[in-house]
Amino acid sequence: MQVLIISDDSKKAKSWKKSIQDVEQSTQLFIVSLENAASFLEDNDHPDIIFLEAKTEEELSISAKSECASPLVVIAENADLCLAAFGLNTFNYLIKPLQNEDFEKSIAKYNKFYSKGLDKDFIGDIHSLVKFVSKKEKEYKKRFMVKIGNTIKSVSVKDIAYFFSQ
Repeated sequence: MQVLIISDDSKKAKSWKKSIQDVEQSTQLFIVSLENAASFLEDNDHPDIIFLEAKTEEELSISAKSECASPLVVIAENADLCLAAFGLNTFNYLIKPLQNEDFEKSIAKYNKFYSKGLDKDFIGDIHSLVKFVSKKEKEYKKRFMVKIGNTIKSVSVKDIAYFFSQ
């Protein structure tokens, strides 16, 4: 599991990192500041879960701006941002001060709703296929079927100078 912690308080973020590692040992954790979060999300694969410490609604929209579909756990001082948070990919809202149980419940909730035993490589392949298909250029006709008298002839686009109608 890949986890991203977005926080401007590096001391708290390191403490949260330790708490998450206590809950989920096989976790790959990254800590970035709010300022660097958007570029991190654009330059790297999206993590499985994001813990976002936010004070304003603008800070909440970091994942939406970078088109990140990862589920969010919002960490805030109070419940003021709760309504705005759940308008995004938020699946949990934590109010400081945090305990290890908060992280344990968030990871358990993530595992319950998002990790349905799906093969991550298979899901990655599907995402790659969708990207490939969506980027494919539109194909145009290469030949036209033209009726000449009672016969139909195939004419290559390279052999057509123009069309006209009478």
